[in-house]
Amino acid sequence: MVTVLPFYYVNSFMSYSIFGYGSLIHPRSVIARFSDEIPSIDPVYEKRLRYEENGIIRPEATEVLEESYSHLEFKPVKLRGFIRTYTFESERGGAMLETYYTGRDEDLINGVVTSGLNREQYEAINEYESAYDQYVIQPDEFELYEEASDYSINSTSTIYLGGQGKQSNWETSKVRNQAYHSRILKGIDQLGEIHNRRLRESFWKDFVENTYEHPDVTLEVEYEDLNQL
Repeated sequence: MVTVLPFYYVNSFMSYSIFGYGSLIHPRSVIARFSDEIPSIDPVYEKRLRYEENGIIRPEATEVLEESYSHLEFKPVKLRGFIRTYTFESERGGAMLETYYTGRDEDLINGVVTSGLNREQYEAINEYESAYDQYVIQPDEFELYEEASDYSINSTSTIYLGGQGKQSNWETSKVRNQAYHSRILKGIDQLGEIHNRRLRESFWKDFVENTYEHPDVTLEVEYEDLNQL
């Protein structure tokens, strides 16, 4: 069973880790939380860009990640006992992802542990994600992907759970924000570049099968047939 600890139990060492199951799956989205060299994401949402369209990824984010943050590690993992839903109503339109702890082994989400953050970067991410409740996951709760098993999880990671505010609405009638969803899929593509194509295929499949538009409806596979990967 997963041990979910309150946020204040986070370690006090110099290096910090977070677990991202939505936009923080995307390495470029992670660094955009604290880098002032990356322009605002607002135009992407205003134009409602989709997966296949130019501009969905800011080129500055790619450059900054490669030049300044190559020391960060992005580790794909699975985590049992949680459910992930498009039920967080966004000011940018539609709904974004949030996750809830259920404690059931049959419930699973996948995501990315980003490690190597310094305190300033870590606190900037926490501030950006302040609409969510913050808890800590112990390293032995994560399952590694066999397709990219040449890494380990050695420290606690902060997870941003579904909040209790007005934006969190389990009964929402809103559907996923398409630009947001598309950027997550681009992040999965980038995981394939960091690790390998087999990892990307497996991670994408797990994401689709374990993400819910509404609590009782799984997402349909979009943009490509997974059997053709």
